[in-house]
Amino acid sequence: MKNEKLAVTGFLTHNNCGGAQKAMAKLQVQSSKSSCTFNVVYLYGKQGEVMDNGEVLVKSRTPIYLRYFLVIFYLFRYMAKRKPVAIISFLPLSNVLTSLIARLCNVKFRVISHRNPVWTYSKSLRVLDHFFGCIGMYTAIVANSNAVSSSLKKYSIKYRNKLHIINNGVEIPKGSIDVKSIRQKFRYSESDMLLFSVGRLNEQKRYELLLEIVAKLETGVLAIAGHGELLNELKEQANRLGISERVRFLGALQHEDIISLLTASDIYIQTSKFEGQSNALLEAIAVGCTVISSDIPPQREVLVNLDKVICGLLIDSEEPDIWVEQLNGIINDKIQMVKYSELARERSYDFTVKKMADQFLSLCKNT
Repeated sequence: MKNEKLAVTGFLTHNNCGGAQKAMAKLQVQSSKSSCTFNVVYLYGKQGEVMDNGEVLVKSRTPIYLRYFLVIFYLFRYMAKRKPVAIISFLPLSNVLTSLIARLCNVKFRVISHRNPVWTYSKSLRVLDHFFGCIGMYTAIVANSNAVSSSLKKYSIKYRNKLHIINNGVEIPKGSIDVKSIRQKFRYSESDMLLFSVGRLNEQKRYELLLEIVAKLETGVLAIAGHGELLNELKEQANRLGISERVRFLGALQHEDIISLLTASDIYIQTSKFEGQSNALLEAIAVGCTVISSDIPPQREVLVNLDKVICGLLIDSEEPDIWVEQLNGIINDKIQMVKYSELARERSYDFTVKKMADQFLSLCKNT
């Protein structure tokens, strides 16, 4: 029995290339290096860019009125056939649904993880989540940042007694990258002041604010990696602002291209109105980007190190002019840019994938 591998299944609500899905993939790879088998299951598929590290229970084209019935059916079948010792679930629907069925199928360890503040969930999922946490449906509850943990402060003590904070992990890039060739690949010149941003094109990321900022900057070009429902709207805004030649929407890029562009950019900029704990931000500091970010709790949590030193520029405003003023200050202060870059890289060593995986697997053994 001592040599028997721990059988873990990671569950997510849907399959796309979002932050939760990427974090689960890192957890899967790292956990598989230890005495553990780690499978990943997506309750249902999505069209567009998807992950290829697990199985999908219900295909993306399944009519919505059949989707959840089939998800429940296939979940029962999966649990009965695979008999995992532990499940780790990301995202609200997966948290409540997989934990309920795992409990009915006598899965011993049922760990759920909140990836965003709970106030972003629907009311019905918040109620179910709170109830399940209080009656022991979960054996452990994880928040990926102090900011996400704080969103649970109104939950009962029975719920919060099971709460653990496990930060996302980031892989520290090895070797060097030829910045000149990367810029040539994406058709940027060495002289361009390159601003880079990564994330889904949705309201959360406030790209409309970012475009207004760029329109007011005297210099700089912006590259945005990601896809989403606001693509056409943002392109139209760039045209109206007269900056369509300075802004490029690169779509969903391969991970290695994102890391390359982060390394080749002058500034990583993120204007999000909320986050759980941004994988893109962690990857930016891991390559030593000069970071400029909205001053929201999860971003501050990453960019302020253990010695209380700020490792990037945090801006608490929705006014483009204030962002522009501070951006210009950084662009014209190369010494400060280098300092932020060095501090960011040092800070990234506090967020390792191994640390994340070890903490999750501990909850699957000792709860």
